[in-house]
Amino acid sequence: MSNLLKISFLMLFVLVGQSIYAQQAEYGLAMRYSDKLQGTKTSSGELYDANKLTAAHKTLPFGTKVKVTNMDTNKSIVVRINDRGPFVKGRVIDLSGEAAASLGIAQGKEAKVKVAVTNAKVSSAVTTKAKPAPKAQPPAKKITPAKTETKTATRSLAVSSAKGYGVQVGSYSSEANARKRVEDLKKQWFKEVHVKKDKTLYKVVLGNFANKEQAETYLANLAKKNIDGFIINMKK
Repeated sequence: MSNLLKISFLMLFVLVGQSIYAQQAEYGLAMRYSDKLQGTKTSSGELYDANKLTAAHKTLPFGTKVKVTNMDTNKSIVVRINDRGPFVKGRVIDLSGEAAASLGIAQGKEAKVKVAVTNAKVSSAVTTKAKPAPKAQPPAKKITPAKTETKTATRSLAVSSAKGYGVQVGSYSSEANARKRVEDLKKQWFKEVHVKKDKTLYKVVLGNFANKEQAETYLANLAKKNIDGFIINMKK
């Protein structure tokens, strides 16, 4: 009877642990396995196959399925954990060749990702993360969501007084869309995010540099992370 109780407590512990993981998404960097590892043994005992949708994680149990979302492109894919790693600061997951290619991550490149435990089936179908339009989301018969949206739109988005050079990564006529872009960038560890108002447009700008040369170096680093933009003089 005591052994049965021990087994029951162990199962309960595992279920609780998995539940905690399911509720907490991780944000960090992802990288693709080296092609040289094809056919080598993973920590789970399986042989690495670049054509399968698998990944390495430091702590999640083998067999756990996670949804990995590229924060720059919003593309997502579901993979199965069968290896341990990565053991590099800031990196949260290593992806098989097939999984990385589906998310647009080239060999030797890193990408900012969100990792969340899921019950979805492992699938090579790459989907764009749903972004329901505010008007289509609430049922037409409900009035409350429309009122909430109006209140949000009336909140003033702080406009930066920065006067240096920066890299513009977005331009929006909607204040709400500009605010969402700013929030997404801050979640990706960008600390210096500015908003410049130009007539009816809200320009989202990264960095504040004293000269154009510094801004050009910063833009080159952003390009390596698949972030498009161009340099602007925020004095104008």
